[in-house]
Amino acid sequence: GSLLHDDPLLDDEYRSHFVESNYDFMIPEGQQEKPSIAAILSFVSDPAVESPTFSIHDDFDWFTIGSQKSQVNGEGILETEVSIDTKEGVLIDSKRVDGENYSLQVTGISGNRSVSVPVRVDILPSFGVIKVMSEDIKSQSTKKEDESEIAVDSREEIEGREVKTSPKITPTTTELTTTEITREEPTTTSFPTTVSTTTTTQTTTVPTTVSTTPTTISSTSTETTPVTVPSTTVTTTESTTTSTTTEPSTTSTSQLTTTATVPIRLNIEGLSESGSIPVMTSLSKGELINNFAITVERDGRPDGTLFNVTVDRSDLFDIQPKSVEQGGKAFLFVRNPHLIREIKGLTITIKAASSLTSDSTSLPIFLITDSSSEIIRFSIPESSSNGIKIGDLPDRSIERILALDGLPFNLVKSSLFLSCETPQCLDRETNDHYEFFVKFTDSAYPIPVVVSVSDINDNPPTISLTEHIIRVASNRLLNPVAVFISDLDSSSDSNAILLTGDASHYFTVKHIEEGIYDLQLTSSPSNGNYSLTVTVVDTTHPEFPSHSIDVAIVVQRGKARFRKELYERTLAADKITSGDSLLRLELEGVPIDEVDIMCLGGNPGWITVEPYGGKMSVATLPRKGIEGGEFTVVMGAIDRETSELVADTRVKITVEGGVKKEKKILSPFHKNIYTFKTIREHSESDSHSSFSVDLDVRNSSVSPSLIPSSLFALDSNGISTSFPISSLSLNGSTLSIERSSFANLRLLQIEVEAEEQTASVLIFFSSSSIVMERLRRERSRPLFAIPEGTEDDPIEISMMEESPSGTVVAVFPATDVSKGENVETRLEGEMKEFFHIQQTTGALIIAHPFDLESLSSPFFNLSLLAGEEPFESRLSLHFTVLNIDDNPPIVHTDSRMINTTIWENAALSSRVAIIKASDIDSPSLRFTLVGEKADKFAVKSSEEGGIITIEKEIDREEDGDQLSLIVLVIDSAGHTAEAMVNIRIMDVNDNSPSFVSIHSTQLKAVENWGEGRLLSILTAEDEDEGENGRVMYRLTQSSPYISIDKLTGELKLARNLIGMAGVEIGMTVMAHDMGSPQRSTLLNLTVSILESMGKESLTPKIINLPEDFVIQVNDQSPIRSRVFTVSALSPSGGKEGLKYDLLVSSPSLLSSSFLLHLSHQLHQKQVGWM
Repeated sequence: GSLLHDDPLLDDEYRSHFVESNYDFMIPEGQQEKPSIAAILSFVSDPAVESPTFSIHDDFDWFTIGSQKSQVNGEGILETEVSIDTKEGVLIDSKRVDGENYSLQVTGISGNRSVSVPVRVDILPSFGVIKVMSEDIKSQSTKKEDESEIAVDSREEIEGREVKTSPKITPTTTELTTTEITREEPTTTSFPTTVSTTTTTQTTTVPTTVSTTPTTISSTSTETTPVTVPSTTVTTTESTTTSTTTEPSTTSTSQLTTTATVPIRLNIEGLSESGSIPVMTSLSKGELINNFAITVERDGRPDGTLFNVTVDRSDLFDIQPKSVEQGGKAFLFVRNPHLIREIKGLTITIKAASSLTSDSTSLPIFLITDSSSEIIRFSIPESSSNGIKIGDLPDRSIERILALDGLPFNLVKSSLFLSCETPQCLDRETNDHYEFFVKFTDSAYPIPVVVSVSDINDNPPTISLTEHIIRVASNRLLNPVAVFISDLDSSSDSNAILLTGDASHYFTVKHIEEGIYDLQLTSSPSNGNYSLTVTVVDTTHPEFPSHSIDVAIVVQRGKARFRKELYERTLAADKITSGDSLLRLELEGVPIDEVDIMCLGGNPGWITVEPYGGKMSVATLPRKGIEGGEFTVVMGAIDRETSELVADTRVKITVEGGVKKEKKILSPFHKNIYTFKTIREHSESDSHSSFSVDLDVRNSSVSPSLIPSSLFALDSNGISTSFPISSLSLNGSTLSIERSSFANLRLLQIEVEAEEQTASVLIFFSSSSIVMERLRRERSRPLFAIPEGTEDDPIEISMMEESPSGTVVAVFPATDVSKGENVETRLEGEMKEFFHIQQTTGALIIAHPFDLESLSSPFFNLSLLAGEEPFESRLSLHFTVLNIDDNPPIVHTDSRMINTTIWENAALSSRVAIIKASDIDSPSLRFTLVGEKADKFAVKSSEEGGIITIEKEIDREEDGDQLSLIVLVIDSAGHTAEAMVNIRIMDVNDNSPSFVSIHSTQLKAVENWGEGRLLSILTAEDEDEGENGRVMYRLTQSSPYISIDKLTGELKLARNLIGMAGVEIGMTVMAHDMGSPQRSTLLNLTVSILESMGKESLTPKIINLPEDFVIQVNDQSPIRSRVFTVSALSPSGGKEGLKYDLLVSSPSLLSSSFLLHLSHQLHQKQVGWM
């Protein structure tokens, strides 16, 4: 084929491009001793521009641009083949690339246009030459034989022998090639049938201790072993170099020379069932034949021997790698794809690199096409019963069937039937299609036949949840819950999720992806335990599996507390490093994000804690080391809003070892930690601009100082913040803080120092009683139970129209979290009279049914309020009233009756018509075809409507020239509407005329019959219509004796046949139609001429024919004047009982008399001769 066989047409500027959008090839790793072609790329360009040039971008510099060959094809396009070559001496190493492949880029330049194409290189791991490192081993070594790095396979094959390596071996790296073994053994020894080959050059001493049945070994020994592949027998032999052995005996000593042979097995992977090599006809140059591999196997362990693999048609195929070890694989690549169809078989040869012998196997080539136009497809439902007819193969002569054995089908002539051992044997979930091949006599290669198994809903869905209990606290799902739906059938999109149980009003499911749903909280009830049942409904399967799960809901806020009053941890001082995790404090009763966990005192200086989560860990270690002993650290939980301490606990840290405590020096401070509290807000009556505290030192003469590096502050949100050290002052033992600096603080911590002793100062900031009361009321603001993440958005609620009174739409209780009690709620909005609220549960209940048609819009808003101003809570609700599908679909007027035409040879999937329909209730409509020939067409839903297309080939002569289809339009509720499509099939001249009523092709004539005598009337019919079916007749070669009427098919004599008795006149009549292109049929006829007076003649004979059979008539002769008198004899020889007729083109010249009269005035311009 041409290089452009898959390319779109080039425009006038010959846009240069590579034939393929990307290329890939394989190459074995290892040293490249000489350059070789790795791949060939195809490039097309304008021949008017100079020849293209190519460059390569290769990160590893392994490849280069090789030779290129250009030629102009029949379409005037320049085709260039450029090779990618390996560079000489480079080492292809798979370890240098990620995943054993990498990409390079080739750029082609033609004129001013530059085009690049990616090329992927797959590196095949090498089974290259094994390198063996020998060791100095002392004589009489006690090492086990299998610990030796030297492969001496014969020690496993010779019974009762111990092989020891020579003690004088210099450690060296040696390629394994051949082996020379020196043995000392008796002349008479016992060997197994096969002796393994040793392939490392070493000298060994082999003492013999056991001798059994005598066996004489000749100086040369050759053994062959058959290797079986499907329909193929491979015989291979490997011979190794001759080994000379010297063995002492107690009775005699002799030289024993042997040649060891090892059977080689050639294993072919990827053969078809018939034992042939499957080759796709669409493969390009350099592509790998998938799933095909050649493996060399033999007895014994691999010893590094290389085997060369070759093919006889190296012009068509390439073997890579060309040398493999035992167990290694060689692969087959396409070299010339254009000649693949011509090859019938391939011979593969293997040869041991160290042997002069070689063996081969010949395998047939099995060509497979992957062209969709050459695939025969059938479809059958998996519920089909045994014996049902699947379809017919094309009406072509079948040469053979391939790969049908074992499939549940039977081919009777050209009809394919389902053939099972059971009433039903198809299961799409096990096998969704079957494939075999048919070779027609007129096809060059087998054509795939694919039988697809269409799915039916015969499997129930399954359901599973990720949790065993649903926990809800403070209107949040504490653990996400996922619902998994599995359905083996392809119609799994018909599954629906149904929630039931007393918790079903508070949850919904959201579709995440196929088979995965997320359970989401839509509203919340009061405290308590509930149950929820999740059911998967398969609308076309009777089984509805379900899963029940418990629901535990807690609305009110509990009292905060740590799980333990005392936490303990023992550490080894020498094992403590910065960042080590100590323990995690577990807080209960409040959400973890509402408090901060802090160290309140007792910190030895190297412990830190995460405010969110309570994880305690080791901070920076003191330079002098950690002191040993016990440390009790006070930990507390601080409310982020009020800065109140809501819970505390103790952590006892015991450090074993460590540095000794220094002698205790009396501290000038009465406390290690000074704790103070103050009000953030500045009162108008308070004229002081700062807040001061006294640190109460032991001696008034002591003046502590601040340690700025220890300053730590938390803002009102519990987040670490910077604090200006300049806002702090220490006058004696009085610490002052500017009030303006702590307006937004929650905590301030700093260390003070005096006489080399330190103390910590903690100041907690809270609000005034007025602010606290306001905060209390704010915290008492009713809280609606709503799904997490919807606080700022209206709650979406969908409800069906005509829902009856008493239907619960949603549940939104409002709770005073400080008391844990529900409060009253109220509705606001124009539609509030349609609902009422059940105060104890917060259920929103329909009071009056909705009629969607009476509403101006299906959408409206309501507000749900609770509490008193200004501390009331408001919940916005957005309602959508859903329509009940109680109306049938409506077919648009222009689609109710459609008349259309198609050509009988229209391509499959061609559009025939569009049915436009709508449904005020259901936007999604389905379309179905009904009619005698409905299977010839298909209909699918689209935004335009129902699109009818041609599904199977249309034949006007078989299907008729008029077809009618009924289109059913179906909505989601099953309501239907109908449309009619009348299709006129336009004729295509696809039939040739056919002769009918031909009793014989052997016609007879008598020699004295005159011109115009009717011999036969030929009739041909054409099944096409119009000009395509109008038949005309003619002789393929004109004859002086015979003529045919082109319209009627009348075959007549063109002249008298006197003197031609015994002659046979052959002719060919063509009947052709008037279509385009014109089609015709030929009929061969023979006319035998009989003698007029012979015994066989049964007709009268004219005895006075004019000379040259010509009657001369004057054009002035009057009417009724005599022209010529005819005399004839009857078959019996008399003249009685004869009747004469004049057979001429004008019927008015006929006369019952035997005299010919001139019946019309003649004009020379009209008739010259009669």
